[in-house]
Formats: sequence, C-alpha cells, structure tokens
Amino acid sequence: MQSVTLAKSTPNYAISLESSKQNPRGLTMPSTDKVTPIRGNDLTLVDNKQAAQILQINEKTLTNWRSSGKSPKYVKVGRCIRYRLSDLTAWIEANSRNHTGEVA
Repeated sequence: MQSVTLAKSTPNYAISLESSKQNPRGLTMPSTDKVTPIRGNDLTLVDNKQAAQILQINEKTLTNWRSSGKSPKYVKVGRCIRYRLSDLTAWIEANSRNHTGEVA
C-alpha cells in the first residue's frame, strides 16, 4: 500500500511516496523513499468559472475556446474540467503581443 505525503517547503512542494515492504500477494517489494519536487502551481487546479475569472472572460467563451482548441491546456478529473494555474500562466504568456500586427 502506498501513502502520499505532501510536504511544503519554502517556494516548492514535494511529494514523498512510501511503499510498504509487502504487497497484497505477500511478495517483498523494495522500499522507495523518493522525493520529486513539483512547483506549487502544478498542484493547484481551478474549475471553468475560476479560470474564466482569472482570464477575465465569460465562462461560455472559455467553453467555446476549449471546443475549438483555442483554450489553455486542461485536465479532466472524471467528468470535471480543471485548469492548472501554471497552464493558464503559460497560455497567457504565449498569447502576449507587442503590437496588433504581430503574428502568433
């Protein structure tokens, strides 16, 4: 059985996986104490309404953009659509322009 521990450090988060020494079938498994650093924004998910508020657009616009492939990357959690804050930030940066004649 694995347990997941979320440890908060100064600017980053880390996930620590600890596996038991025996699996359900009784076989001995090696113990893994591996810490993988993950940026805090990668763990924060927002729903469609919150993402629309961050982007300062209508929820329906964001839904239409998602259908046409123009929206930021999203994650499906079951039936729910969620956006990572890091993906929203990256999408905003990718759509930044210096002047109106600049091509995407």
